[in-house]
Amino acid sequence: MNISLLGKIYIDLYVGSNKVIHGIGKLYKKCIYLPIKILNNGFWLGILDRKDFHDLDYYYFSKMQKGYHVSEWNLQGLLDWEKRVIELWFQECHSIMLTGAGAGREVIALEKMGYHVDGFECNPDLVKSGNKILEQIGAHAKLQLMVRDKYPEVLKQYDGIIVGWGMYMLIRGRNTRIHFLKGLHTKIRENGPLLISFFPRQDRKYYHITAKLANLMKAVLGREPMEIGDDLTECFYAHHFTKEEITSELREAGFELVHYGIRERYSFLPEYGYAVGCRLSN
Repeated sequence: MNISLLGKIYIDLYVGSNKVIHGIGKLYKKCIYLPIKILNNGFWLGILDRKDFHDLDYYYFSKMQKGYHVSEWNLQGLLDWEKRVIELWFQECHSIMLTGAGAGREVIALEKMGYHVDGFECNPDLVKSGNKILEQIGAHAKLQLMVRDKYPEVLKQYDGIIVGWGMYMLIRGRNTRIHFLKGLHTKIRENGPLLISFFPRQDRKYYHITAKLANLMKAVLGREPMEIGDDLTECFYAHHFTKEEITSELREAGFELVHYGIRERYSFLPEYGYAVGCRLSN
């Protein structure tokens, strides 16, 4: 994949400065780190476009995070919070669609639990790595390539749908996310559970100021504005949500929020929010 010059510059600067910025942040988080983060992320959110964000996402998960491609990661099973949600809300399901499947961690775990799982992923490198692992362990499931930010066009319905770990927050724009959910609404049986996960907003003032700075740049460049909650996390774009946003987007797409939680920190990863919606009738 060809990455734009701006994207390459951002990656180089991120890799070179990340340790320094985080080192400063540990000592001077309030007075230095946060303003630097706002200026840095607001600037880059302002000048990068949608294709750049897609390219950064591809580069991060294909080149920078090779760990997501290996057997050790993908054979570890579900995380504790995932197990609890599956046991509570998916116990009556037999078939599951899983979008944003990565290289198959959730697909493998769910198949071992007795579910029939169809996995879909937009990153071709992860699909290739995942299918190699699935073949090696003799799994029945196979990963299929899906169009980024689009729901899989399959001619079947499922008992339940899982939007893979963090995928939902990688979709830029409320309207695009709701269109995605509306597509999933047609692929799930009535009252079927839908699981999504995301970063929750913490310092809300940070997101308001960052969005204002980014949109000054967007206005000058004549580009689509950013939303409050848009951010650059690690080296990729991600939208951070409030509970009210999640509830509203699910409802507009035809789902009722039935469960919302914030999971504990996992290893090197920050807190995640997760939500279960049930499909309402048309």
